Amino acid sequence: MTGSRDNHPDNTAVSFLIEDWLTPMPGRQILVMGADDCTSANRIDQLAREIVSFDSKDPGESTNSTGVVEFITGDPQSLPPDSHRFDLLISPFLSARMAITREILQAFTRLLRSDGHLLIMDNMIPGSRLRGKKARQLGAAGEYINAWMKLRNPQHKQYLSEDAWIDLLADTQFSIHGTATLEKTEDFDTWADCYSPSRNDRIRLQAMLVQAPEKALRFLTPVRSGDRIAFRMTEIFILATLAKNTD
Repeated sequence: MTGSRDNHPDNTAVSFLIEDWLTPMPGRQILVMGADDCTSANRIDQLAREIVSFDSKDPGESTNSTGVVEFITGDPQSLPPDSHRFDLLISPFLSARMAITREILQAFTRLLRSDGHLLIMDNMIPGSRLRGKKARQLGAAGEYINAWMKLRNPQHKQYLSEDAWIDLLADTQFSIHGTATLEKTEDFDTWADCYSPSRNDRIRLQAMLVQAPEKALRFLTPVRSGDRIAFRMTEIFILATLAKNTD
């Protein structure tokens, strides 16, 4: 079930229906790579509770089997290796705080059971694995947005395009079960205030937003309303499972 769905149930933390992506599993063991900011943390906590509630509604199973949710922070590669004890690993907005590499994703495989699922939730940038002028423009737009993010937060690492995520997952022996996207409107002032930029950096951030190159501008779609500016970010959700030949 791979494809994009932009319609988002307003009362859920994600852009898809949980019952479309997961099968009820009472007692599901869930590991969450902790989200740093309060807004994301609240959403992830909500999602975990929704999944546990969804699992408990399976009429064919005992209601005494309660799911377990663990939250951790830090580098996945520093976790105990080869535990293989989790049914679902949720990775929320990880690319902003660490480079997503094949080694990071391999660390995830060592935490999951053989039939486990990995749920990626992250901000997405333009990009394409194809060649040609349009692909180069999309790649440049993605680099521009990452530079913009790094000006706001010097610790920012690198958001990825959908193609980059899928290629990395495939290279780590994950099979893609589903993808979806969600467009979110951000208020520029609220977004900038998260990291308290200097006055000069705030001016540069605003200038980079409204004067972005065509592909980046189309992706961010800034809109003025009085003295306020809003723009769009796109979140991506990917559900992946370990390929059958993965050790």
